[in-house]
Amino acid sequence: MQERMLNNSAVSEALRLLWEMRTHQALMGYFAILHSSRGEESDKGVSVNFKAFYDRFCKVKGGPHPYIKIFTQDSLKWQNKNVAGSYSPSSVRAVSPLRKVVDIVGEGRQAKYVLKEQHYSQACAHLAFNNKIPIELFSAVLFRDHLIHAEEGKEPEEVLRDAFLSEFIGSENGGEYLDLFASGFSISSDVSWFE
Repeated sequence: MQERMLNNSAVSEALRLLWEMRTHQALMGYFAILHSSRGEESDKGVSVNFKAFYDRFCKVKGGPHPYIKIFTQDSLKWQNKNVAGSYSPSSVRAVSPLRKVVDIVGEGRQAKYVLKEQHYSQACAHLAFNNKIPIELFSAVLFRDHLIHAEEGKEPEEVLRDAFLSEFIGSENGGEYLDLFASGFSISSDVSWFE
């Protein structure tokens, strides 16, 4: 097994392709909740540290704001620093599409986020507007500043899928994640995924 870094050109292309997708602004909040649950659906919910999630996966040094928006069609590609406030129970209105995917129990810092049944298909419908999220592209952007463990002989796309599934989905999912995610996406043939 070796550790590899993603190629900056590949990450830039993946990000550009994700920006072309129509999605709801709350999609990354859902991914933070999914990451916190690590594929274990709990009736009691999970506490979510949205700032830690954004610090790990969306922080960009030297930008006008601390976080890059991975999914946006807006010309503004930066997220403000108060990401935790964006997903607090008082900020997520009853009509928010996120509420169709997640129940929020409790208030303030004591709030727990509970993934609803069939949350992958609900997220696809309400947060991704029936567009499936390309695992390879999303994984490349998420792990752009991280070493990725790669087994010898595996194709780069498979390495990216494995990294994402390990970090976000877990092994006990049974394939339900395919209601939201699709694989088989690549980038330009003249750009390699890894350095």
